[in-house]
Amino acid sequence: MKRSTLCLIFSFLSAIFHTVSAKDKVEIRQAAELSYDKYSGIPARRLIGNVILAQKDVLLFCDSAWLFEETNRAECYGFVRITQGEKFSGTCGFLSYDGNTKQAMMDSNVNLVDGETTLLTNRLNYNTATKIGYYTTGAVIKRPDGTLTSTRGIYNSLFCFRYRDWE
Repeated sequence: MKRSTLCLIFSFLSAIFHTVSAKDKVEIRQAAELSYDKYSGIPARRLIGNVILAQKDVLLFCDSAWLFEETNRAECYGFVRITQGEKFSGTCGFLSYDGNTKQAMMDSNVNLVDGETTLLTNRLNYNTATKIGYYTTGAVIKRPDGTLTSTRGIYNSLFCFRYRDWE
């Protein structure tokens, strides 16, 4: 009797956790072409043309992408744009997004706009859950009250920027 009760509880909890994780999956909203293929030996969906991927309030737009459903990751290529809510928007040439950790690695001509602030850098690691990112490749930060140049810094969507020029 105890064993069947434990099995029932385990089944119930598994169903709950599966439902929660299914809600956090990176989903395909749109693509002109969709195919199944392998990328470096890993099964993936290949998306080409006007691609839109989504996870909750995060939207990824790009020319083409690989979606790795088993690991909940996406790699976006071409003209890439990421948005979160109404205020945050960024563009770059390549973006790697991990739907489990909510980590977006933006690379190649990164342009981040958050309200009246613009951050220009070559690489930015941004966490969509914490809304905190960091850069180590130098950046130019433009605001209505001035422009700042730094070599490394932390971007926080709630508190703006923290920077430091380390040698």
